[in-house]
Amino acid sequence: MYKISDIRIAADWVKAKNRAKNRGPTRCKNCGIEWTQIYMSKLEPGQYKSTCSLSCTKEVQKQVGSRSFTKLWEDRDRMIEHSSLAGRKSASTLVRRSKEEIELFDLCSDAYKNVFSNLVIVDGWDADIVLEDYKIAILWNGPWHYKQMPHKNHSLKQVQKRDEIKKVKLEEKGYKVFTFEDRDYSPLSAFEIIKEVIALVDIQ
Repeated sequence: MYKISDIRIAADWVKAKNRAKNRGPTRCKNCGIEWTQIYMSKLEPGQYKSTCSLSCTKEVQKQVGSRSFTKLWEDRDRMIEHSSLAGRKSASTLVRRSKEEIELFDLCSDAYKNVFSNLVIVDGWDADIVLEDYKIAILWNGPWHYKQMPHKNHSLKQVQKRDEIKKVKLEEKGYKVFTFEDRDYSPLSAFEIIKEVIALVDIQ
């Protein structure tokens, strides 16, 4: 394997400095000082060529991010969609399944084929349990969905609004949506209702 000698590396660096010197100084986008790119010092990893240091690069990044966020807030519809998409991505990445939900899933998967857990159906919206052969989507809701919880990141109003949107989206894709709250149903009582629905479908 060909290896560049130290002498060649040093010579190339001198040439790069001379080319930079001929370009003349530029003004840093953050602090405003005049700075000759490369000639004065090598760029640090992550440093913009238009800034004199990595710290100035980070300041520019903060300013750009702040302006983008401000624009996002000015466009309310875009902000709502952006927040909704972020929430759906987070939910799909971090899945918390209660013991009762797992028990209901096991009852369904033992009795029927093509039963899926946390299957994303449309635009990032998923259902806790999906019986694909019958186009049934089941939402098993714990206290997070019907009671205000003592968490800073929990808004019952927002959660219930998301639940409404999810139900509409799933129904638009042709799924029959069943919502079971764990304060009213056990896995077994919910399964009995699902069996009755599927029995009617089979008769038809």
